Amino acid sequence: MTKFDDLLALTAKLGNDLIVAQTRYALESEGYYLTPNFAFAAFVGASSVIDLAEKGHNAGTLTATEMVAAQAVASLTMSVYATLHDQLSGKTPL
Repeated sequence: MTKFDDLLALTAKLGNDLIVAQTRYALESEGYYLTPNFAFAAFVGASSVIDLAEKGHNAGTLTATEMVAAQAVASLTMSVYATLHDQLSGKTPL
């Protein structure tokens, strides 16, 4: 199991939350039909933003407030895509 699989398993899931439904509708209405791999790739991308925000702060290009804001949005995104991954994989009912 990779470290991203471990991270995916530990990420808080949102269930049938409104933001999950809105995300899914927005993507599918634009022609992006979600698969577990799509959701996993978005999850990994969001996890990278958390690391990049910290590196940006350490390099002096982001303030602490900007870093925390970026990490908060990326964390929410990870929860959304972790939930979608579980739904699309059949681990969580729609």
